[in-house]
Amino acid sequence: AWCYYATLTACLGHRNFQSGMVFVFIPFLFRLNVNRYLAWEAVRYFILFFYVSAALFKVCHTGLFDSGHMSQILTGQLAPYHIEEVAGIRMKLNHYLIVYPGFAQSLFIGSVFIEFLPLAGFLTKRWDRLIVFSVIIFHLVNWLIMDIAPIGQLAFLSLLLFPFDSRKP
Repeated sequence: AWCYYATLTACLGHRNFQSGMVFVFIPFLFRLNVNRYLAWEAVRYFILFFYVSAALFKVCHTGLFDSGHMSQILTGQLAPYHIEEVAGIRMKLNHYLIVYPGFAQSLFIGSVFIEFLPLAGFLTKRWDRLIVFSVIIFHLVNWLIMDIAPIGQLAFLSLLLFPFDSRKP
């Protein structure tokens, strides 16, 4: 299923291969619990790095404090829907965010804040569930507003919900 999805998205011009669906299986490739635990930890830190690096990219390379930045992104993101005159809650929300760029930009800044939350995961595992649920909410809202499906990322994030203990057989 993953090979089909990767091929389909590549053919359609999208470069989001849902790598999270592959990384989920890495810890299970190892037979010894110690090795599995180390792989689990490596994937965990990669997940945290994945989101923090996305936040850093947005801070360094986008108009974080440009009030019209998010509205411009939304205009381009759902342009085919506007051309085809698709109706529905998503389009009403999209139109609202385009008309009120200050509110759209505040959502963008909030999303960058949520993507910075995994920084706490580098210090402690205690907040992993909070990080996961925050990022899941981020992805679901992003799916609603921008029509970017988070299926691979949700699989990726599920690893943080099930901590692996190297002492268990």
